[in-house]
Amino acid sequence: MTPQTRINRQDLKIYPSERLTDNEDGGGMPLGHPLTGKVNELFNPISSIARVNGAFYARLEYAGVLRADDAPLIGAFMAITKPPKDDSVSYLLFKATRFGESRAEILKRIEAFNVGTIESRMTLMSTQSANSKIVQAYQTVGEPLPVVGDVFCLRQDKTGYPFAEQYIQVTRLSSEEREFVDKNGKKFKKTVVKLEISSKLEADFIGVDYPEEIHVNNPCKIRETNVADAAQYYGVKPLAVAIEKEVSKIHITGLMEKLVPTNQISTKLLDLTAAGQRQTLFDGSCTGPGGLVSLAVNKNHTAGQITSLYFGNAVTPNSVNLANSTGAITDKGGTLYANGTAVGSIDYARGLAYLSEPTFSGFLTTLTFRPAAAELKVADTRRINVDINNRSDSYTFNINPPPAVGTLMVSYRSQGRWYDLTDDGSGALRGASVQHGSGSINFITGTGSISTGELPDVGSAILLSFGTRANYFNRGGGTTVAQIPLNLNQKAVAGSITLTVTDDNGQTQTAQANRQGIISGAFNGQYDALNQCITLNKINAKVSGRPVVNVSYYTSSHASDVTRLPTVNGSQVTFSIEGMTKGAWQFTWGAQAANGVFAGWYTYYDDGLGHLIDTQNNIVGDVNYTAKTATFNSALPYISTVPVYTPSTVNGETRQVVTGYKTINGVTSLFMVNGVLGQFNVSGAVPDGDLQVQAFDLGGLQLDLLPDFNETVMPSSVNFILNGKQYFDKQGQIFTDLDPKTGAAQLAGTIHYQTGLVNLTDGQLGSLGTVTLVSLVTGIDSNPVDAVTFRTPQSPIRPGSLQIRATAMDGTLIMARAAYNRFNTWATLMAVWVLCAVQPSSTVTKIEDGFSQCLFGDTTEV
Repeated sequence: MTPQTRINRQDLKIYPSERLTDNEDGGGMPLGHPLTGKVNELFNPISSIARVNGAFYARLEYAGVLRADDAPLIGAFMAITKPPKDDSVSYLLFKATRFGESRAEILKRIEAFNVGTIESRMTLMSTQSANSKIVQAYQTVGEPLPVVGDVFCLRQDKTGYPFAEQYIQVTRLSSEEREFVDKNGKKFKKTVVKLEISSKLEADFIGVDYPEEIHVNNPCKIRETNVADAAQYYGVKPLAVAIEKEVSKIHITGLMEKLVPTNQISTKLLDLTAAGQRQTLFDGSCTGPGGLVSLAVNKNHTAGQITSLYFGNAVTPNSVNLANSTGAITDKGGTLYANGTAVGSIDYARGLAYLSEPTFSGFLTTLTFRPAAAELKVADTRRINVDINNRSDSYTFNINPPPAVGTLMVSYRSQGRWYDLTDDGSGALRGASVQHGSGSINFITGTGSISTGELPDVGSAILLSFGTRANYFNRGGGTTVAQIPLNLNQKAVAGSITLTVTDDNGQTQTAQANRQGIISGAFNGQYDALNQCITLNKINAKVSGRPVVNVSYYTSSHASDVTRLPTVNGSQVTFSIEGMTKGAWQFTWGAQAANGVFAGWYTYYDDGLGHLIDTQNNIVGDVNYTAKTATFNSALPYISTVPVYTPSTVNGETRQVVTGYKTINGVTSLFMVNGVLGQFNVSGAVPDGDLQVQAFDLGGLQLDLLPDFNETVMPSSVNFILNGKQYFDKQGQIFTDLDPKTGAAQLAGTIHYQTGLVNLTDGQLGSLGTVTLVSLVTGIDSNPVDAVTFRTPQSPIRPGSLQIRATAMDGTLIMARAAYNRFNTWATLMAVWVLCAVQPSSTVTKIEDGFSQCLFGDTTEV
């Protein structure tokens, strides 16, 4: 017989502690009466204030067996088996260390989530006073800035100063580059960082009085932090996928659960570049004044305010001049200066500047700068997934083809924080500090390795981002032609093409194409039979607005050879062209001299303009398309050379001997056989169907930016002037009428970066053929990207808020948005303390605590 325990289900009870409160002395020894399962017996009802601001509750309870005998309890456990019904509430168990423990004692272990480590790259400035929510520091120019969500430790432990320590979390930050002078008069630059933190400072923290170029042994140091969870927590998560038989993995909704309420702070992350943030600026404007872009600002800047200025293009460093009522503002190294004083900053790659100096004011008039190309050095990405099997502090990789010097960035995540190692140009990979790790890259073979300062997180990835070797050319100042493309539905016979338009006076103006496709008349242009496209490069008619041009033509037709009997009136020869397609036929006629000698063959063509032309394009006759006849003059100048015979007697015999030659000038006529006028053949095309007619709106123009080069246009490098208006490109689109105060601009067309073709839709008919290229950068080794792996500079990101924007090589804008998936945060928890966290929510559901208790345990056979 299998033995059974005498302890049954009803013996397993949950007993409350002495004080079920959220005071510091909450907890205590167990009481002798078990919980009954009434609503809100363990936790208080969730209040409306807790619903808005969040709340944290902790209750100590005891699970055990109280019987009057000594029946053994062979084994038992305690667990949360059902998640709360309210999505904004979470429950976790936390094991107590002893009987009678208080709430104040467990909070120390819960709060010991972060520990201070190495000194950060920031140096504290001045004295940061208690109760302040702003911390100011400085760091070396070019080093990565902290990001929202980072946790730092302010530790003041220098001898002679009061000890103080506090962990701060960044909620918002700003930075600017400033110039300082040391005691010897040497100038140096530092990046001044202002951190807004989530909670007030609890003490005065003392920093350096004035920045120094070298390291300073401050009383208080800003230290980086690592996650060092001091407690274990236990909870429950539902399955994401049903478990199948004999599988070795299970899928749950997430490993994380929220321990304390977290208010959400939204930070907008705009216009970030995937696969790293390293961009190379290349001056693409023409030399001299012609390479300057001038924008009217006309805005008053008031001291204490922030004024944004938008350039449209990327900006060439040290080329900015902002005229204002107090003088001129210029740039140097990303900082804007007025009379030697820093008054703002500029992001050259994004073409965006800020005026933020609290004492500067003035009326801003005109902004001038030289455009640049901000080409992403990073064009390719790779990833190495980190799982439990390959988790290590060292990794190797191979990049084929090898990356360009100075473009490789390796990123890894440890304990929720990202660390970057960058290529310094010598083949060494370095981080912001030696504790972040190191590595190397061979630029010949493409092999590399890294050693991480911390173990990467399981489930994360090692990200590699790099650029390939590229050659850039400054094509600013070049010439190009603005044209109007008209795409025909069918292949036309060139000489049959006729264009008509109504001018501003109401008169019909006409243009005609000849047999070579050259168009003249009201328009000048060319027909491309291969692409079935008419390109107009000049308008001779007086038209404005968006006029409509009608194009009529015959389609391609089969060859025909028709015998014609001409009529002759003196030297004028006339014959019928009935059934022949305008501009698509020819004929050959034979000529004879006045003495009846054959003088040769002549071939004439219908040019489609009402003329017969010879092989040298000389006009030799007329074509009447209405009467369907053609006329030419057969009397052509003709020079013949004939021998001169003289009698000569030799041995009594007289013969005619050629003694010379003479020239006879005359004209030709149609060749005749035995005095009868012969026929000749007209060969060419006959109409293949009815006359085709298409109507086109002349509101659009096309520009070929690279008519003489087989190169690829670099994005954001295009700036040109057409009809006095400035145009620039952004992400495959062309804009004009930029307002530098707001960044608003009028969409004017699209650009195909691979072909260099710009299609404008805003209609500038008076400017055909007159285009000035202010800025243009091209490359010869375009490297399109078909996949990319990247990370966001901050996390977590709000579900559904991630948008990805890319530009195809043909200029098409690609948009993608992330689905509304859930993201997991914070740490996993367990314990016999029951912890309840209420997340801020705008939805009020129930006033109950949301906690459903199982007051009885379960026993099994032993």
